[in-house]
Amino acid sequence: MERLPIEDWQAALAGMEAGLADAFAALDAHESRLGQAPAAPPMAAESLTAAERLAGFASTWEARLAAAAETAAEAERLLTDQEAAAMRWAEAFGRWRQLVQQQQAGA
Repeated sequence: MERLPIEDWQAALAGMEAGLADAFAALDAHESRLGQAPAAPPMAAESLTAAERLAGFASTWEARLAAAAETAAEAERLLTDQEAAAMRWAEAFGRWRQLVQQQQAGA
């Protein structure tokens, strides 16, 4: 009777655990960054025209939007990586289940 690949399973489970820990760490980092807004540029309001103040606010919002776009791109990459890992894990579990069922049917 064929032996079940227990060592392979344990290694794959350790990889899953590490992948999940990395994903949680990345989520924590993203939550932390989302809570941080760029500081508004220091302006002496009385010395600036309305157009200059608006330009200052616009540049602040452009910086915020650029940071949000970078965060969104990084989150998308992480989600794609995690989705690929989850698919690999699902395939591995499916193969393992088949092996266990074959082992049980042979017993």
